[in-house]
This record gives sequence, C-alpha cells and structure tokens, in this order.
Amino acid sequence: MLPNGQLLAWEDELNEVLEELKRSGEKLTRLKSLMLAGKISKETYESLIIKFEADASSAEKKRRALIESLSKSHKELSEQAKLFENLILSLEAKLASSAVSEDHYVKISTALKYGLEETIREMESVSSALTELYKEAPEPNQYLIDRAMKRVEKGE
Repeated sequence: MLPNGQLLAWEDELNEVLEELKRSGEKLTRLKSLMLAGKISKETYESLIIKFEADASSAEKKRRALIESLSKSHKELSEQAKLFENLILSLEAKLASSAVSEDHYVKISTALKYGLEETIREMESVSSALTELYKEAPEPNQYLIDRAMKRVEKGE
C-alpha cells in the first residue's frame, strides 16, 4: 500500500486472485454437499463439476503466476535494499574520510535511508502476500483423483 492509502497494482491482483480461489472452492464444496445430500443428480453433478473444476484450475493458474511475479519482485527488492545499504556505507566512509561535508552527508543519507525503509516496507508486503498465496494452495480434489484413477484403470 502506498503512503496515500492507494493499493499497488499487485495488491489489487492479489485480492482478485484470493477472492476467485475462495469462490471456486466454495462452489466445489457446495456442489459436493448437494450431491451427497441427494439434492442434485449424479448427471447434474458431473456436468457442473467440469465447469467448476475449470474455474478452480483457472484461479490456481492465476495464483501460481502471481506467486512467480511476486517472487521475482521480492528478489529485486532484496537486491535494491542491498544497494541502498551499500550506498549508505559508502557515504559513511566518505564522511569518515572527509570526502563529503556533513551537510551533504545528512541530505544524501536521509534520502538513502528513506529509500531503504520504503524498499523494506514493500519487501515485507510482498512477503506477506506470498505467505497468503502459499496458504491458498489447493488440496487434492477427490473428483479429479477418481477421474485419473479411472483413466489409469482403462489404460488411457
């Protein structure tokens, strides 16, 4: 989140992916419970499960893509933080050797420290988002396992 309260682009995508994962999971759970309760026929179940599984699969692909993108961002932010740290160390060394004035040091180090703080804050946000996305990993779906077993038994 930006200091003005606006969401970053990936935060919007995170919210959308998490909502899509939740909805598709709820649909699958509801469909299964309706089938087990005898409120829908096996034929209805079989026709709907294909669509609901496709929706869940699509949401899972988006989750994986976002994980990949955020992992890359996290790595870049980590490198950026190291760069800020090295620049601060270099500036401190210049101050110690009187290569820069104290006024110049204060101005530049303040900017660098602010950049480092913001980079670390963003990195923490990305880490938190990744943790949330990893928690949303799908559990094996019994319907898909059963279908795969039938194909194996048929020799497909």
